[in-house]
Amino acid sequence: MLIHNSLPNYIIIRTAIFFLRSITPLSILYIVIVIPTTIAISARDPSSRRTPRIVLPLALGIYPFAETLFYLLVYLPLKSRLQAPATHPLAYGLKERNLLFARILGSVTDVRRYLSGWFYGVPVEEISRQRVKDFVAWSLLNARYEGLTTEVKGEIDGYVDELQERLGEELEQGDEGAKPLRTTFDEVRMAHRPLMWYSIVGLVDTFVHIRMLLGSFDYYRPSLITTLSVFPPRPLALLGQAQKRPGPLAYWYRPHASTSKLPLVFLHGIGVGLYTYVDFLNSINTSTRGRDKHSPLDEGQIGLIVVEILPISARIYAPALTTPETKAALHEILESHGWTDFVLVGHSYGTALASTLLRDPLWTPRIKATMLMDPICFLLHLPDIAYNFTRRAPHNAAEHMLQYFSSLDPLISHTLSRRFFWSEYSLWLEDLPSSLPIVITLSGVDLIVPVREVGAYLTDGALDGTSEGASMAKKERDVREWREGKREVLWFGELNHAGLFAEKWAREKVAGCVRDLCGEAMGREIST
Repeated sequence: MLIHNSLPNYIIIRTAIFFLRSITPLSILYIVIVIPTTIAISARDPSSRRTPRIVLPLALGIYPFAETLFYLLVYLPLKSRLQAPATHPLAYGLKERNLLFARILGSVTDVRRYLSGWFYGVPVEEISRQRVKDFVAWSLLNARYEGLTTEVKGEIDGYVDELQERLGEELEQGDEGAKPLRTTFDEVRMAHRPLMWYSIVGLVDTFVHIRMLLGSFDYYRPSLITTLSVFPPRPLALLGQAQKRPGPLAYWYRPHASTSKLPLVFLHGIGVGLYTYVDFLNSINTSTRGRDKHSPLDEGQIGLIVVEILPISARIYAPALTTPETKAALHEILESHGWTDFVLVGHSYGTALASTLLRDPLWTPRIKATMLMDPICFLLHLPDIAYNFTRRAPHNAAEHMLQYFSSLDPLISHTLSRRFFWSEYSLWLEDLPSSLPIVITLSGVDLIVPVREVGAYLTDGALDGTSEGASMAKKERDVREWREGKREVLWFGELNHAGLFAEKWAREKVAGCVRDLCGEAMGREIST
């Protein structure tokens, strides 16, 4: 969750980042300059045999060496290794590409802003036609324009012609000018973080582990070798009640006992593991009463499977799984517990993973309802999410926090730059069965998601007052609700990205929605 924007928070976050960034340079400086200088002074002046105070005691003196070795032997090789080219999924066929491009044009209201956004905000007059071809080739085919066949190049030319027509002016000829943002082709941008930061992450992870155990969750880990490969180490994952399961994903499990509600699968977002979500997950299990305070308590708890996605959890670990690998691992987990039907809940990055299940005909019959919170999967073709998360220069406290602690984390950056393919993770309303109950939450001051555009898209314009149909009903605390058929949108006007997990009132409201969905989905058949 992100901190509120205020002057005190700005000072705190900038100070914390400066402190963490300074540790490794100061450690190297201590080793390279201070120690040799001290030794030289002692050698020249026998009367000063006593170690000067500038040299740290032995226990503390080891720390600069540890930080320096970690930087040289772990971070630098890791940074080099993570720059390897992405392995892109197979490109869509011609029919699918035409449909995708038509959807893009149909949802883009301002082509000038759309193109400018993908070119780092430069005016359209500085963007050449050839550079737009490069961008379209990447976005629709995961390919470089120069490597395409003559036939496919002609197809790309047709798409660019349509963009020009919508733009209302000719693009500059030639191949000069601004270059587009192409995340899977560009450098993986990252910043070193010291051992001290990973020590903090390890402590937070231990705290979360204990709280999950106290919440009656059981922990299932992958193989011993896989578990030991996580940094910082996770000793509690090897001790006590941790149970080994085949497959690459670790997860938390709470048995399902309810006879009137379905269990749920939760996919988390980017951050320090499950730290943001512990209170939310426990509030689902506090009771099984829904938003109707007069409804009777259910006789059994709602089962949960909470998947840990370590490459987006501020750790050093193996690269994120591909979409087929993720689906296979989830299928294995569900089968091992005998779950056939379930409710799918995702937050932020987790909604991107959820979108691949919601569009898969092998999974849609099993998903009886879904909740997508702060979703990044809708209108993912717009430049906002890619730019806001990976390229934006920070100005306020929340943006600085997002950039250093998330965007520039080595494995998080690698996941978004080498494992995240926008066309694979995009979700369109046309992809969803009309009979599928779905709740979507949006945060009004979200600094990642273009919530105005997404809200208007999901509510047929009701969010900005342009719809002739249903309108947003305003509730307390600037919470607005919109419902049409099985689709419901909750707008938390005062909250930032993930803010609903920090505010108790919002967290309880969303937990109530989840419980309602689990009840509504029981026994439901989803028509495709």
